[in-house]
Amino acid sequence: MTPENTKYGQVKVHVKSKVNFGGTATPIEIRNDDLILIHSTSNKRVFELPVGVYEISAVLEDGKRQKQTVKVTESETANVSLEPKLPSQPEAPELASKFLSAAKIQSLENPIHDIKLIGASSNVTIYPEEGFWIVRHREEMEQVAYAIIRKGDEIFEVSLPISAGDHHLSVTCHIKTSSERPKNHLQINISQSRSLSAALESLFISGQIGPAARLAGGAIHTLMNTYVDPTGVILAALILKKTGRLGAYQKQLENFSTDFPWLPDAKILLADILMAKLKERKRAIQLAYEASQERILYTESFSILMSLLRYAPEADNVALCHKALTNIAKIAPDVDWNSIYLCRTSTENSNA
Repeated sequence: MTPENTKYGQVKVHVKSKVNFGGTATPIEIRNDDLILIHSTSNKRVFELPVGVYEISAVLEDGKRQKQTVKVTESETANVSLEPKLPSQPEAPELASKFLSAAKIQSLENPIHDIKLIGASSNVTIYPEEGFWIVRHREEMEQVAYAIIRKGDEIFEVSLPISAGDHHLSVTCHIKTSSERPKNHLQINISQSRSLSAALESLFISGQIGPAARLAGGAIHTLMNTYVDPTGVILAALILKKTGRLGAYQKQLENFSTDFPWLPDAKILLADILMAKLKERKRAIQLAYEASQERILYTESFSILMSLLRYAPEADNVALCHKALTNIAKIAPDVDWNSIYLCRTSTENSNA
C-alpha cells in the first residue's frame, strides 16, 4: 500500500517501430529498482509513478529486449525512447537493371570475401552491395527459389525467402558476403524493407516466441492481402504453430495453398492441422506426400513434415506415407538444422 504522502512524477514512453502500429501497440514493461514488474501494458504510454528509479523495456523487432533506466523526480516528466538496434543493411536499387543474373555473379571475382555463388534457380537476380547480395525474383514463382553457395570449403544449397514483386518494393532477402562470421555460417535474412516479415524473422530466430505470436496473428492477414509477402505468411504460421494457435487459421491456409501453390510449407502446415481430424487424415497424408516432392522453404516446416509422417496413425494410405518418408530421407542427413531456411550442406571435396 502506497503511503498518502508519497511523491509522484511522470514517465512518458516513446517506442520507435515499424510494426505494432508504429510502436503504439508494442507491449512495454516497467520494473522498480528491485526489478519487480509493476506495469505491463501495450496501450498506455504515460505513467504516474512514485519518485524513484525504474527500468522501462520492450521487445522490439530486432528480437531483443531494449531497456532504459530512468529516474522519476517529483512533479516532472521523464521521457523514455526505445528503438530497435537493427544491423546495417544496404537498400535495393530502384532500377531493375542494376540486378545481375546469377551467371553474371558467378563470373565475378571476389578476392576479399571467401564466398562464391555456384548456382541458383531460374529468375533469381542479385545486386552486390556493401558486403551483401540483395536477392530478388524476376518473374512469377513456380517453386521456392534457391541458391548454391560456396563459403570456405563448405557448399550450401539453401532455400531463399523471396517471391515475385515490383523491383524497388520487392520481396527480397539479403545474403551477407563478408567473412566476419565463422566460415561454416551462412547469413541469410529477410530484407528490412519487408518490416513486418523481418520483425517476425528476428523474433523467431532470437526465441522471442511470445512477442512473435502477438505479431503473427494480424500479420497473416496483412501479408496475404495488403503487403503481399507469401514467405512471410508461412513464417507467421510457423510461429502460431509453436504457440498452439494455428488451428484457428485453417481457412486462411486453405486459401493460401490455392493462391500460392509453389510454396509447399503451406501444405505441410495444413496437413498438420488436418491430421488431428479423423476424417481428414487421408487428405493430410496426400498433402504431406505432395510437399515431400517439392523444395521446402523453412527448416521448421521440414521438421514438422518429418514428425507428421513418422508418427502418422496407421491408415489405408500408409504406403503413401512411406513414399513421402523416403523422399525426405534423401535430404535429412545433409540438413543444417541451425539454419532457419532449409539448407543442405556438404564439403567441396565430397562434391568432387
